[in-house]
Amino acid sequence: MSTHLDHLKEWRPGILKDKILDLGSGRGSFLIDVKKQGGNAIGIETSKSYIELSHTRAKEAGVLIEVKKAVGEHLPFPNNQFDFVNMAEVIEHVENPEAVLRETYRVLNTGGAVYMSVPNRFGMRDQHYGIYGINWMPRWLAMRLLTLFGSHKDYSTEKEIGFQRLDSMHYFTLGDITRLCKKVGFECDDIRLLKIQAKNPSVKNKLVSLAYKIARIFYFDSFHLKLQKITSSASN
Repeated sequence: MSTHLDHLKEWRPGILKDKILDLGSGRGSFLIDVKKQGGNAIGIETSKSYIELSHTRAKEAGVLIEVKKAVGEHLPFPNNQFDFVNMAEVIEHVENPEAVLRETYRVLNTGGAVYMSVPNRFGMRDQHYGIYGINWMPRWLAMRLLTLFGSHKDYSTEKEIGFQRLDSMHYFTLGDITRLCKKVGFECDDIRLLKIQAKNPSVKNKLVSLAYKIARIFYFDSFHLKLQKITSSASN
């Protein structure tokens, strides 16, 4: 079974040679996988219980990992420290997405890259609640629908692990998140589209690319983005 690291290797073949930051390392799965394959990674996580669980799981896997307790808006690292930042299922849960992206840009080396998954504001199926069509509604109506279905989560953990309420989390259209990333200074690419375009330049492939560009607006529940730091300082 392919892991998240395996998928990253498809477009970042030398990732195990990178100095990696796992921003929002959760229960430690990615950190453990990187360490088991000989890579160099450090994690940051807001949840004390997740940090403890990560170390327990790493010990069971026979590796040592490093996780710092911190938030993405204030990363405890000097400038230009990392070659790659992994940000999987994180940006929606933070307090300030732009501040997190600016901090990510700051600690990344020039030429470094970021993987970021982003919930699609108009995705057909909501990735957090598993309900179809809910993202096409105003948030106040969506919250009432969650009440009707009895689908609310335990929001008591929000202070520890970030926003979990549908009306508090940060969802984006592709255009909105692309503009935000470019405002910070990143170049931004859709990883799925890059994979389609890499197969071959044929007319058929161009049609597949066009079909995907249309479908991604409303079909996929999230976007998978490659960000790259080209210059040494972000725009204002």
